[in-house]
Amino acid sequence: MRGDSYQLTQEQTNKQQLVEQVFVQHKRRYGSRRITAELKEQGYVVGRHQVRKFMKQTGLQAIQPKSFVPRTTDSTHGKGYWPNLLLN
Repeated sequence: MRGDSYQLTQEQTNKQQLVEQVFVQHKRRYGSRRITAELKEQGYVVGRHQVRKFMKQTGLQAIQPKSFVPRTTDSTHGKGYWPNLLLN
């Protein structure tokens, strides 16, 4: 039976704390897949959906870094420009 009286076991509480630690350690950039990989690397047995559930319960959501947009044209220079020779 699942409902409002659902209580985390001690093991689940420890896993949830581990998930939160890894999340904060990596500056809120890691999602459930990377957190799962990190915890498995540290020797903990935890599944991705369990990590996802813990993240949802505690309101953790990874930040998507802004994509790199190269700035190649500086249109604010004070110099002139070449005329369009095709219009002549």
